[in-house]
Amino acid sequence: MGILFHTSESDIWPLEESFNQNLRDSSQRLLRYLRRETVYNYLVDRFGRVYRVVEDDCKANHAGYSVWSHGGRYYLSLNNAFLGVCFETRWEGGVALPITDAQFSAGRQLSDCLRQRFGIAAEMCVAHGLASVNAKKHLIGHHVDWARGFPFAAFGLPDQYRHPSPAVEAFGFGYDEGFLAVMGEPWPGVRTAELSLSAEAARREVSVDEIRRERQALYDRWIQAQARDEASVASGRAAKARAHGPQGG
Repeated sequence: MGILFHTSESDIWPLEESFNQNLRDSSQRLLRYLRRETVYNYLVDRFGRVYRVVEDDCKANHAGYSVWSHGGRYYLSLNNAFLGVCFETRWEGGVALPITDAQFSAGRQLSDCLRQRFGIAAEMCVAHGLASVNAKKHLIGHHVDWARGFPFAAFGLPDQYRHPSPAVEAFGFGYDEGFLAVMGEPWPGVRTAELSLSAEAARREVSVDEIRRERQALYDRWIQAQARDEASVASGRAAKARAHGPQGG
């Protein structure tokens, strides 16, 4: 249903001839780790080479607890429905080490290809930092890679930083001092979502905190239902495997 963009946060060496061996070794170590842990579907290295890490029809462990929305539909724990595309770089607050020209070109082509192949709407292509949440504490920004600085316009995508944060608007999530220490201030879509909560509270003549508690409880019910569904599917697959396994003689 969508694409989630990440940064690897791995060691980054200068793109200079004297560091050629370091660059090769670092990228290969990263790729081996990602394949062993099935972390992303794709990795775009610093030279623009694209590696498939996990097959498109398999779930990669890239999103954790996460929330996104489009067209009135909400998606939780995006591993199940989103492809993970990672750029080999460090986010560093979104300013220090952006992607290279080669990564931009390869990433744009990969994004276009995946969108065409799977019929993915532009509004369903989002950065990890915008979707990641702490489910237990009901906080946004559990991971902040690409929480600012992703070149949406250059990728032919809408500015998702202005999309009302679904975790805030629909599920009442907030943020803490740790988040502000990194971000300085939330992206515009968080403010838009907060205004929506305030308007709802004024309409119903209740506090914003009460609205938040109601919507957090809704999230908790939905995520529990999702966990039960996944457990049921896993149990069914295990039973099927046992039924078709080798028979004793």
